[in-house]
Amino acid sequence: YAFTNGYRLTGKKATVTKATGRTLFELDGRRAMDVYTEWVARAESEIGGGALVSFSVQYPLLFHKDGITYSAHPVNSNPDGSMDFGAAMSPGMILELGEASVNGLIAEAGNAVYKAALGVGQPKGILLAHCGGRAIALGDRIKEIPAFCARARLSVYSCAGAGGRRADQGPTRPRVRRSRSRSSALLGAAGPFGGSRWLSQLAAIRTM
Repeated sequence: YAFTNGYRLTGKKATVTKATGRTLFELDGRRAMDVYTEWVARAESEIGGGALVSFSVQYPLLFHKDGITYSAHPVNSNPDGSMDFGAAMSPGMILELGEASVNGLIAEAGNAVYKAALGVGQPKGILLAHCGGRAIALGDRIKEIPAFCARARLSVYSCAGAGGRRADQGPTRPRVRRSRSRSSALLGAAGPFGGSRWLSQLAAIRTM
């Protein structure tokens, strides 16, 4: 199993000063949406409300814990400038803007496969899972992701909607349980991973 998000750190950081449950009200004492729109240089009227769930796939807020960087994606904004998340927010958290291109998000699937492959010998298939929010944001281009793994001559199984908003759900209060990230599981015999040809294919996936 492997879990990855593939976001770059921007250095734009702020401290949560007011939050309740999964709703973020203030960053550094300012309306959360004021800070976020300033960071991404977009108008609130353009990316606010239900549009935020797909926009934030490329621009999530990240937090660091125990040496690991996690992505927290805003899924909706409210008239008072607050933002709803799929993860709990609490005062004192330091959030940093992350960013990734669509091409980068697609290619990151190769990185997830590579990490999963390190612990599997003679892989037979790959299970790719992503949330519905990422599926909405990538649109038809999400079909390119299994192609990266198919080049390795493995059976590829892909699914969406794990913890994300389905495309047919209402736009007001989407239910999100997991961050919009890519995970993969390779199916095969347990043991050390080997095979120079397979590794070269994975290297090509990572660098495309």
